[in-house]
Amino acid sequence: MKRSEATKRIEGLLARVVNGEGSYSPRVREVWIFGSYARGALEVGDVDLAVEFDQTKDEAGRWFATLMAGGFDHLGALRRELRGTQRALEIHFNELEDLRKEGFEPWLLWRRGDSLGEAHARLVALAPDASARRAACGARHRASAPG
Repeated sequence: MKRSEATKRIEGLLARVVNGEGSYSPRVREVWIFGSYARGALEVGDVDLAVEFDQTKDEAGRWFATLMAGGFDHLGALRRELRGTQRALEIHFNELEDLRKEGFEPWLLWRRGDSLGEAHARLVALAPDASARRAACGARHRASAPG
């Protein structure tokens, strides 16, 4: 997908979070971006986002146990609420530290209390880079700092 289309999809997610639409999005604390879009790629396969949100320890344990037992993915409701019908947004929930340990360098897009304008400014600061490429399918890659 072209970077311009990816940008529109990211902006839609940010607008939903800033507006606090739905039952889960008001619990979002931060939205981070990493991967090929953050590196500046002009074409991306998907947009990699890390979303940090509030959940209780009981809730996290119950959701994980249900998922491991082959049950309902409770995070699916949050995922649908954030990305809408956009399938190209790959969202990782409460995994920011794990992603960093794996060598990814996420960039903050939005933090609770920020305006949509502040999030947009951070997004456009991730300048396009014609030399940046999509990662090979299934390959782990390290995002580099924007421009």
